[in-house]
Amino acid sequence: MTDAICTLTLWALLSGIAAEYDLPVEPVYQLVMAESIGDPLAVGDNGKALGLAQFHQDTFKWMARLYGMVYRLPDDAYDSEKALRLLCAALADGRGGHWTGWRRVPSQFVPGRSEEHTSELQSHACI
Repeated sequence: MTDAICTLTLWALLSGIAAEYDLPVEPVYQLVMAESIGDPLAVGDNGKALGLAQFHQDTFKWMARLYGMVYRLPDDAYDSEKALRLLCAALADGRGGHWTGWRRVPSQFVPGRSEEHTSELQSHACI
């Protein structure tokens, strides 16, 4: 397997996980592509952000504990299924503000988010 996960495989994996968390797959997929271009081995933010969802290590550890997931760093940040599961758990719980790209997603695609909330998030983002 190459470093970049096949787009079809990513879509299929993400579709199943997003459905478990009652999230629309399209904006979550767009977020993943914006963060890592679908590369599960991506490293960004000067080495601080890891994997498909570009988790910072402290955020990854905190969220894994928060959602009762037993994950190890750095290996599990590069595991596509584990990273997407943690990302979807966080997004479904309203913690999408940790990703700039999620703040830009229109309200109608984000369960529980109002237009007012989107405007507030965007006013704090560097857009």
